[in-house]
Amino acid sequence: MSDVQYLSPNYRADQVDLTKFDDRVRVYEDQIRGWFLEPTKALLPVPNSAFAVLHILIGYFEHHAIYRYGASSEGKSKEFFRRGFTAVFPKAHQSEPAGPDR
Repeated sequence: MSDVQYLSPNYRADQVDLTKFDDRVRVYEDQIRGWFLEPTKALLPVPNSAFAVLHILIGYFEHHAIYRYGASSEGKSKEFFRRGFTAVFPKAHQSEPAGPDR
């Protein structure tokens, strides 16, 4: 087995300098495209795949908050999901979430 460590589908650890902002952005974009968006696009033509696609994409929001805030979400998944979701959809923060009484 190789000792090569991939940070994303197209970038190895030895190809980038994560102390550089441009490299961090490039790797993050490749992670999102390669691990979330491209696999879901490949699934869309498959009959009855909508729930699987939704399930994959839901993971994006927590990941986005981890990257945005530069912190681990360990033990705080719910908080980080909300942070990521409202960062992507700011108007969602302005209203109360639907609950059992609505």
